Amino acid sequence: MSWWPGDGTARDLAGGINGTLTGGVTFTNGQVGQAFRLDGNSGWVDISHSDSLNPTSPFSIECWINASSQQFFPQSLVVDKSHGFTDGTGWGIQTTPDGKAGFFYGIGGPSGLTNWFPYVATSNSILDNQWH
Repeated sequence: MSWWPGDGTARDLAGGINGTLTGGVTFTNGQVGQAFRLDGNSGWVDISHSDSLNPTSPFSIECWINASSQQFFPQSLVVDKSHGFTDGTGWGIQTTPDGKAGFFYGIGGPSGLTNWFPYVATSNSILDNQWH
């Protein structure tokens, strides 16, 4: 579907949905080659809407994350392809208040937290300056 390796650009090497670097984004050594380095304040990679990123059948997501133990706010979005509380649809990866990485998806319906299922999280914090 898509692959943004952080190889010095925000190009999608598989699906052609290129991203835009915003704010404090630089590049650093990654687990494999280069990686995006986000400043934790103003930097992110913006990926435009695409129906291919809103799957209607089973799908998988893979990413390498190396998060600082000195996070300003431990509950941070890593990937957000949700539509927020607008219609309760989409998906994302977010850290929990105790630093675990969690996956969520929305089943649709009125706005609010009741439409987001399931919240599956790692058993340990990923805010430890290590690759996960």
